[in-house]
Amino acid sequence: MKINFVNPSKKRLPKKFIQAWVRYVAVELTRRRAKNHGQLKSTEVTLVFMGTAEAKKLNRQYRKKDYATDILSFESETKSYLGELVFCTPVVVR
Repeated sequence: MKINFVNPSKKRLPKKFIQAWVRYVAVELTRRRAKNHGQLKSTEVTLVFMGTAEAKKLNRQYRKKDYATDILSFESETKSYLGELVFCTPVVVR
């Protein structure tokens, strides 16, 4: 699985924590997908880390909620791309 990282926020990310979390998610997705759709070796996911203002804007646009939430998920329509997980770094840290 290919994992893309996008970090326009000014926050420094805890690299070891994120690597461990990504490994866990990849194993879990592979386990779940293997039962139904085959292996995930050729799939891709994007993790986006942003600040409060940007996350609030996305949450308002897509969920009609006027606050920054910890995570937003955007599903893909293609099998080879799982989609995006958008994290609001300050909310996750809090």
